[in-house]
Formats: sequence, structure tokens, C-alpha cells
Amino acid sequence: MRVLAIQLNQPGDAILTTPALRWLMQQGHEVHAMVQPISAELLRTMDGLAGVHPLPRGSFQVSRDIHRWNFFRAVHFDWALVFSRCSERPALWAWLSRAPQRSALLNENFPKLLRPLRMINQWRRYPAWPVHVVEQHLALAGANAEEAAQSRLEYTPAVEAIGWHAEWLREHGLTSQGYLHFHLTARWPSKCWPVGHVRTFLQRAQKELACPIVVSTGPAEFEKQYAAQSLDGLSVAVTEIGTLAPHQLGAIIAGAGAFLGMDSMPMHLAAALQIPGIALFGSTNADQWGPWRAKIEVIRTPDAAQRMAAIAPELVVERLRSLEALGVK
Repeated sequence: MRVLAIQLNQPGDAILTTPALRWLMQQGHEVHAMVQPISAELLRTMDGLAGVHPLPRGSFQVSRDIHRWNFFRAVHFDWALVFSRCSERPALWAWLSRAPQRSALLNENFPKLLRPLRMINQWRRYPAWPVHVVEQHLALAGANAEEAAQSRLEYTPAVEAIGWHAEWLREHGLTSQGYLHFHLTARWPSKCWPVGHVRTFLQRAQKELACPIVVSTGPAEFEKQYAAQSLDGLSVAVTEIGTLAPHQLGAIIAGAGAFLGMDSMPMHLAAALQIPGIALFGSTNADQWGPWRAKIEVIRTPDAAQRMAAIAPELVVERLRSLEALGVK
């Protein structure tokens, strides 16, 4: 079968689809993925995919979309799957693919006025919504519980990024697996630590952890401003504030001795790469969205009202001290 897998959520969510994509390929299907542009960059290093088709989120361009529609018609897809909660846009592309079978997990919020159009003609109700989203993807694809138990996230940095990372290590006097990578931010400010917590953590970690600290953020303006406030007057080994391409970020994560981050795409990359570390979770349900079968410990907020502010920097340093990859002074 020719399968079109549609995942138009955040790039981290695309990494969470990789076990289902791999399972579909193992069944002998020809698998294509339609994802956001950053997700497309990350998935292009996944061997076996027949095609990766980037679609910018929230954009509509007539000539581009007509060209894509004509391409999909020529492929003759047999099955379109929409991963994560299905909204109008991915449902429309499932329908435009002309696949006779169009599946998605049941979304009670999908507009009732559009349901008679049957853009999705197979709504699947997964019996245990609290389970991890990776298990939901695998169930939609058709994997049973035993097969799902063997699944793993997949991600490999691009060859060019690996070469870039070797030069980056030399430039900064670092060694592979010899630094802590702290990705400060997530896509949403509510998922980030308070600035004061970041400063306390860095001051204490540099005294107690026997390794240099590399600090990074994404390119969004709020992330750069947040980093400027968090790092003001502090000295860390390396800062990469909004400067990294996706695979460069992946290569830095792959070369780290340990990782610290929020509920974010970099956290899922670290999970896929089996890098030990810690992920900080506030209001997000870590049982559904946390690191999947990884070496990453989740520290959840003990107070839902305070969210990230309730996670003490001292606790995070203590947990990091226990990681053999870091050692202590």
C-alpha cells in the first residue's frame, strides 16, 4: 500500500510519529510523510521513507498547493493517516490525497458541519487516551500492543551537521560527551522555567558539576529575550542563542554527555538519541507527551498552580549530579 502520513503539529510531534512510520514500513508499505518544514528536515534522515513533503503551518499558496495536489493524485495513495488530534487542515489534505481509506483518531472537537463531507472516513477511537501519544500513533497505524512494545523513537543528525559539530567542538575546546547541553526554552513561554530559576541553576551547576555547560535556544524573539535576561552577567562555556539549524541542534544534543530541557522538540531529539538527562514538565501531561522509552528522567511540577516555578533549581542540580556522564567536583 502507498501510505500518506500527515502530521502538521509541532516538529517534536513529528519525532513522536517515527515509531508508527517505521512500523508501517516494516509491513511493506510505501510511506510518505506530510509535515511542517522543520519536521521535514528532521525526517529526511530517516531511512526508508519514500517521500517527505513539507507544508508550512497556517499558510495557503494556490500554485504550490495545486502542484502538491496534482503530485498526490499521480502517486495514487491507498491510505492517508492523520496523526495527533485531527483538525480541518490535515483532514482536507487527507481528502485531497484521494486515498480511498482516510483514518484519524476521533476528535470530538472536529467541526460537525464538516463531518458529512467524509474528509476522514475512518474515525478510530483509541480506548485509553491517557496513554502516551506514541502508542496512539501506533494503534492508528495498526500495530498491536506487543509490536508497540518493541518500538523506539528515531532521529539521526545529517552528515553535514555531524561534520559541523566536529569543527564546533574544536572551536570551543570541548570533547564529545564532555558537556551538559541545556536547552533553555520551549515553543511556548509557559513551558519555560522562570528567569530567576535559570540563573540560580546555572550558578550552582557550574560549581557542582564537573563539566562545561552549553546553553541554546530556538530562533523565536521571545526565546532570545528570555535568554538575554537569564544569562545577563553570567558566564557559561558556550551559548547558541537562536543560531542553530535543526540538525546542528541535533548534533550538539547527540554529542552531549547529558541533556537538560523543557517539554520541547530538543527533548524529544535527546530521547530518540538515548542521551541521558532531565526534562522539566509543568502543566503538560508527561504521561502522554514525555520522553518515550528514553534515558531522560521527568521532573514534574509538584504544584499545578505554580507550574514551572514549583520546580526547584537545587533539585535539578542534585538529579544531574547522579548522572555518571557528568560526574561531580
